[in-house]
Amino acid sequence: MYTVGIMDIDYKFLWEKFAHRLIDDLVQNPSMTLPGIRAMMSRYKVSLTTVEHALRHLETLGIIEPPQQGKSRKINLTKIQEIIVQRGKTGNRISTSRGIPRIILPI
Repeated sequence: MYTVGIMDIDYKFLWEKFAHRLIDDLVQNPSMTLPGIRAMMSRYKVSLTTVEHALRHLETLGIIEPPQQGKSRKINLTKIQEIIVQRGKTGNRISTSRGIPRIILPI
């Protein structure tokens, strides 16, 4: 269960919760690259499979770019800015669970 504002969100898969958490973290602190997979596993206490599924999901949404051999994944700052603007306009948090953006709750 993941708490957003005063509402708890149930996720069918752990990777969905992790993807949502990554989006929240990227919106809070946008940067040009993501940490490595092993660093994310350690920081968020999730498995390799969970990280890989979440990253694929974020690629599908256009939030991160596909990996390039030997380089860090790049974050699409334009997409992050769109999420920030969307949250600002509605005063709400946006969930991208299952690839379908939907408004969750006020911040």
